[in-house]
Amino acid sequence: MNTRRSDLFVLPGLVLANLAVLFLSIIQEISTRIPWMTIKWGLIPRRLTEAIMSGSLPDIGYNLLTMLTSTFLHAGFDHYFNNMALLLVMGILVERELGSARFLAIYLVSGFASSFGHYLFHAFDYTPLVGASGAISGVMGAFLVVTFCLGQRLTMPRMLGALFVIYWVSDQLISIYLDSGTRDGIAYFAHFGGFIGGLLFTALLAKFLRKRFEEKQPRTPPSSTPDD
Repeated sequence: MNTRRSDLFVLPGLVLANLAVLFLSIIQEISTRIPWMTIKWGLIPRRLTEAIMSGSLPDIGYNLLTMLTSTFLHAGFDHYFNNMALLLVMGILVERELGSARFLAIYLVSGFASSFGHYLFHAFDYTPLVGASGAISGVMGAFLVVTFCLGQRLTMPRMLGALFVIYWVSDQLISIYLDSGTRDGIAYFAHFGGFIGGLLFTALLAKFLRKRFEEKQPRTPPSSTPDD
């Protein structure tokens, strides 16, 4: 299936938005010596659990919102640059093939899924979860769907990218098995949750796109056989 290639709007916007939030958080921490933005807008699983137990809808809503805002926070420039480099490599193909609106939806759904995956296994943890890694993991899942399920020509860059994603998934699974989902401060359940969320959501989009594409194709009338 050939889909119309889209210009890149969301991808550079996400890179700049993450950079702006990083600068704001650094300036704020320098001025107050307290990582206020991380505490305020990072996902703290125990805080969400306590909100659910108390039944306070405003608190529940606020903590659910941090499942998304946490994906725009980073621990420092190294954390930011590593995430954005991977987002650019994987996101270019996905946004161009699926369009900016769908790419943004994939990113946000993956970010929420990553936070949810982390919360399921760390519901009573006070450590804030920050970083775009989970959302980017979902973009990697989308990359696989675009590469293998949308009928595009399988080029060498696409194949190498797919092999990298497969290797990455294997490494995540091994890390989860060996280290109960965390190692060196890395939230592997968040990565895997984001990957699954992005993969499934993009697969649904791909199914819809293929169906719409097939409906737009002109139907060829059956050829008539001449009488003898």
